[in-house]
Amino acid sequence: MLTSNWLALINIILMLDIIVAFICLSVGIFIPVKSSDYFVESAEKIGKYIGLPNFVLGAILVGIGTSLPELSSSLVAAINKHTEIIVGNVIGSNIFNILGVIGIPGIIGTITVPNLSWYFFKSLCFRWYESWLWDSAARYY
Repeated sequence: MLTSNWLALINIILMLDIIVAFICLSVGIFIPVKSSDYFVESAEKIGKYIGLPNFVLGAILVGIGTSLPELSSSLVAAINKHTEIIVGNVIGSNIFNILGVIGIPGIIGTITVPNLSWYFFKSLCFRWYESWLWDSAARYY
C-alpha cells in the first residue's frame, strides 16, 4: 500500500508532466507563427527589391507553403523506400486541393457555373476515363 507521501509525489510528477506538455504545446504553436511572420516580411522585402507585384508574390508563397509538407513527407518516404506513401500523398493532396478549392467557397457562398464550364468538365472527365482505359488496356497487352 502506498503511503500518502508517495501519492503526493506521484501527483506532483503528473502535474509537472502536464505543465511540461503545456509548455511544449505553447512553444510548438508560437515558433511556427512567429517564424511565418519573419518569412512573410523577408519575402515581401525580396519581392519589392525584385519588383514583383504582391499578388504574384502571394501566389508563390501560398504555392510553396502548401507544397512543402507534401514534399517533405514524400522525401522521407522515398528515403525509407515507401513508394506507396508517395503516390498516395500526391493523389490525396491533389484531390483535396481540387475539392477544397471548389467546396469551401461553395459552402461560404453561391457559385454560378455556366453551362460551357459544365460541358468542359464532363469532357475532361471523359478524357481522363478514356486515357485510364487505354493505359489499363496497354498494360495487359
